[in-house]
Amino acid sequence: MKPATERFLASLSITYLAASLLYILASRCLGTPWLDVVEGLTDEQKKIREKAIADRSSIFWSSLILSAGVVWIWSPFAQRGRALIGSD
Repeated sequence: MKPATERFLASLSITYLAASLLYILASRCLGTPWLDVVEGLTDEQKKIREKAIADRSSIFWSSLILSAGVVWIWSPFAQRGRALIGSD
């Protein structure tokens, strides 16, 4: 595997890890939506569930974008101070 590919995959991995950790921290106070009882929910409960799904999705995507930005700026796997993009 080329060094550029290895650095890209390493950056992708650390981005996903950071986004997952941020998601866990940010969603701790949201509570847990209903798991297997979707069929028996009232319309009001389904709306609450859909809002919880949207909130959690928003938190994860925001965390992913933030983490990608930090990894891109920080360039933890760059060689000799060169940025990941265009380094080879």
